[in-house]
Amino acid sequence: MSGVASTKESAMMLPHNPSPAGLKGIKLLRNMERYMNGVRKLEKMGKKLKDMAHKLKEMAKNNGDKWIEEEAKKLEENAKEFEENSKKLQETAKKIQGNARKIEEEAVVEVKKIKKKAGKTEEKAKEAKKRVAESDNEREAKKIKKEAEAPTMRISQPKPFLN
Repeated sequence: MSGVASTKESAMMLPHNPSPAGLKGIKLLRNMERYMNGVRKLEKMGKKLKDMAHKLKEMAKNNGDKWIEEEAKKLEENAKEFEENSKKLQETAKKIQGNARKIEEEAVVEVKKIKKKAGKTEEKAKEAKKRVAESDNEREAKKIKKEAEAPTMRISQPKPFLN
């Protein structure tokens, strides 16, 4: 999980009304955390299998029993398969982490864009207030107020959630 923010951190980076890309990033991070937990459990099970196979081999050597030797060989083969599968799972987890990072970066860029737009609309609103204060005509003042409010309305509208 190194290099990837936790789900809570990712959620806090997003605006109050996150975009679909940001939500997908959060979902992907959650799934990745679950997946990584599963991979860790499988690794532990693989180590236990190896230990059991080793103990069985020792028992077979001590007792000279062929049946125990055969079981130990089978258990060793299973442990090797388990190791191979856990390596494949780790590779998949790394790919998922890469995807999560990309989506998280996209969400951060999107947040920056939204903040930049919000800053521009604030500047326009300040300019409009100055022009309203300077204008003598009431009609002109109303027109300026409408122009200043229009971009703010566009940004504050929520984006639809896509699955």
